Amino acid sequence: RARGERPAIVRMKKHYERAAEQARDAHSADLFYALTNIIVAHLALGERVSKELIAEARESLIAKEASGADFWSMADHVNVNLYEAMATGQLKKRRPRITAGYGDLEKRVGAGSKWGSVYTTAAFVLTRYAKQRAATKKRAAAAEAKAANDIIGFLKNNADPRYRATVLLGGISDWRDNPTWGPVFAQGDVVGPWAGR
Repeated sequence: RARGERPAIVRMKKHYERAAEQARDAHSADLFYALTNIIVAHLALGERVSKELIAEARESLIAKEASGADFWSMADHVNVNLYEAMATGQLKKRRPRITAGYGDLEKRVGAGSKWGSVYTTAAFVLTRYAKQRAATKKRAAAAEAKAANDIIGFLKNNADPRYRATVLLGGISDWRDNPTWGPVFAQGDVVGPWAGR
């Protein structure tokens, strides 16, 4: 998985960059969807996320609200707050606001099966953020990794039980004892260690 994952995320980023260009040309109110996925790709790859990209995503979300908000645009308001906190290394500081935002989203719109998608995307980027921070072995970075795992736990355990997801993780064979990956795999429900071989 590790060998093929990074090229796949790079391809994902390029795909959404093309989609964003098309949405801009068409003045689409759904531009935010491509932009937020570009941000996710940057974060998953450990790349810098520009303030301009985050600002453009927020502007698109405002435009979407004017034309008719839906579940995804409401969810992405909270998601962008999450991504910005990660991009600026302030996840620990902003964690209460972020979890409050997700909690409010679930109460206001009734997530239904869509909550699984919110969780999956957040877990995708948060697990990688936690790994990146834990690898630096710095105290502040460890606090950021813990905040990432705390948010994953919140999303997994605080939605209406009907909408919770079963989390399947696949990766390295020493996942149980690995100091970097151990806390990440602890968030899953099912582990397939063979997937990383």
